Amino acid sequence: MKHLFALLLALFTFSVNAKCANELYVFTGKVATQDSAPIADALVAVAWNETVRGRTLERTTRTDSTGQYSIEVPFYPWSGTKRGTDSCDAKLAEVAALVVAPGFVEEQAELPVNGLQTTANYSLKRTAAERLR
Repeated sequence: MKHLFALLLALFTFSVNAKCANELYVFTGKVATQDSAPIADALVAVAWNETVRGRTLERTTRTDSTGQYSIEVPFYPWSGTKRGTDSCDAKLAEVAALVVAPGFVEEQAELPVNGLQTTANYSLKRTAAERLR
């Protein structure tokens, strides 16, 4: 009986959490040098915490030949059950971003999220070794 109760509780919890659809946030922008030249093939990564499932998630991409990037971030908005109904009003508030390119100093930033579409541009400094060339 104890095992049956645990199984039913697990199924109920899963069904409650499964009712909210993921929201898709999109981060776009450009990675360039300090003198505005695009940096192709730079690695751009974003990480965020998913509080309901208690994990940190990450997405990465590379810039195109014009330095542009786009990353889609699925976020699960379930924020709890109130009076027997699901509440799907959690919002993604902030992500950690990392930009890496050979010959440049990596850049890290905390990005506030501005709705479902956020633009963040980066201007990377050349490394000391690269400046001496």
